[in-house]
Amino acid sequence: MDDRTEIINKFDTYKSSIMAYLEAVAPLNVVDMALYEMKTSDADIQMNEAGETVINEIPIVSCENEKLALPLLKEYLAPFYRKGDMSTAPRLFGHVVFDGTHEQLAKAESLHEKLNQCKKDWGDELKAQFPAMTSRQRYLDGTPQFKGMSTRSVHRQLVDVPKGTYAAKLSWSCKSFRSQEITMGKELEEVIYRYKPLATKSEIEALVSIAQRRYSPNPKFKLIHRFPILIHPVQTIYYMEGEERRRKPVRPGLPLIIYGKQKIKTKPFETYTSETITRQPNNKRTVYHNILSEFGVYQTQPIEA
Repeated sequence: MDDRTEIINKFDTYKSSIMAYLEAVAPLNVVDMALYEMKTSDADIQMNEAGETVINEIPIVSCENEKLALPLLKEYLAPFYRKGDMSTAPRLFGHVVFDGTHEQLAKAESLHEKLNQCKKDWGDELKAQFPAMTSRQRYLDGTPQFKGMSTRSVHRQLVDVPKGTYAAKLSWSCKSFRSQEITMGKELEEVIYRYKPLATKSEIEALVSIAQRRYSPNPKFKLIHRFPILIHPVQTIYYMEGEERRRKPVRPGLPLIIYGKQKIKTKPFETYTSETITRQPNNKRTVYHNILSEFGVYQTQPIEA
């Protein structure tokens, strides 16, 4: 058998496993659900390294209609093909709790594991035959079944749920920060304006006045604009292992699926805006003093050795 035929065969097996899984969960009851769709392109949630553009909003669409659980799973488990301006595979995350008979749940859970394995098998086969990313992409673009397809949409797995899971909370985080030294005058005003382009002159002057009161003239302290480069949702799963509480952070591309009637503690998850709190600066060698933290403006104080 031609090696490339094996890639296509494993892709067909993956697609068949989607249908088998959906057929297994179709008779189950949805007893708890909170799903979120994020269709923003990665290009729209990435700030350039000079901080000249600001990630003002990353919209999400929430869904708690239990009747939409199956259609949404069907849409997001399938491979995504790029179209128009949408070059990045959208994400569906959150959680769904299914309940049914013992046999129904066991079958669904087994096919859940098989689906994840089929996804992995196809990705492993593709990488084994085309180790270099450029040759891999050339093959995909030249094969009708894969042309325009986002491999990320295939690689994303249904989250493995640890036994004893009792909570799953979503939050916004970021891949990395950049720091840019700025001056108290015009450069600070420009930073504020990036975040609040509709602010009046008097509003900007009032914010600068607040910053001046918090600012230290100590020459060892630097005024910086600290901003995230790439923002993304994170799902933290809380579970019991024996008598110990543990946590498992994941970057979700597909929802957390739980089998068996149980209540999962969550908290509302909302659209990201520039005022949303993400990870705060944390550096053991530097203290970050708040100047205008809502705009990412801090004054750094080095810690003496």
